Amino acid sequence: MNCNRTFFELCLAYNARENGKPKYDLIVQKGSARSGKTVSALQFLDLVLGQSATHRKASIVSHSFPHLRDGAVYEFEKHMARENLRWPHNMGRHEFFIHKSLLNYFSLDKEGNKAVGPGRDILFVNEPNRGVKY
Repeated sequence: MNCNRTFFELCLAYNARENGKPKYDLIVQKGSARSGKTVSALQFLDLVLGQSATHRKASIVSHSFPHLRDGAVYEFEKHMARENLRWPHNMGRHEFFIHKSLLNYFSLDKEGNKAVGPGRDILFVNEPNRGVKY
């Protein structure tokens, strides 16, 4: 997997511990357009979910479904093709099944409170500066 600096910084932040507990509840990636933030976050999610020994759930959310479909979901499908991965994809339920884990995606335009409702291990908000409220 070809990873950029943003990916490694994300891994370091996610794995940082303080007194045996995760050091950060929230990780924010900053950078300009096309800096690799979304791709590195998707690679990270694939790695964490794919290597998990137990079931984990992660969600990718964005302000609208077209933005999500044409952005993060498209980039995840490109990542799978590049890495020759064949994770099952339930397009009707908007889910990828990665090893023992689940990666789902939804927009917040009609389901705004869903970002805080259902239980999950990781929430990735794609481009929260676009008016995402949660």
